[in-house]
Amino acid sequence: MGRWTRAVHLIVMVVFVVGSVMAAPDAGICAAKKKKVKKSGAWGRVLLDENGEHIPGTFVMGYKNDDMYRLPDFASTLTDDEGNYTLYLPAGGRYWLAGRFFAMKVPVQGEPFARYEGSDDHSVVVKDGTFLEGVDLTLHPYDGSPPKGYKPVQ
Repeated sequence: MGRWTRAVHLIVMVVFVVGSVMAAPDAGICAAKKKKVKKSGAWGRVLLDENGEHIPGTFVMGYKNDDMYRLPDFASTLTDDEGNYTLYLPAGGRYWLAGRFFAMKVPVQGEPFARYEGSDDHSVVVKDGTFLEGVDLTLHPYDGSPPKGYKPVQ
């Protein structure tokens, strides 16, 4: 290969590499604009008692079924100083909610524990791409036993 041919190849390679690097951010932005990401979830407050005292540093956990006495399927952000949390869920559907200080352990007797009390079965129904607002939970000492009639999911 002659000197001029190598020089032309080198210039073409440089132009290709520089053009690719400069175009990449725009391509990413365009791709991101075309893809719509739907987020689902719930937000509210975690309360210590019926008097409305809010609890910072707790979690709200989401479960795919009513077995809330195990490790959660989803965990919220830590509650802030006002007890507010956000729980992100992968899609719309029915989720059972519980609140605790420790998200990655099974509940133990005496620890503050909450089940969502806004429905008889402690669940919420979230529409795809939406967030439920005002989903509050109130902590009570966990008595160490699941509710009457509880059967763990196998």
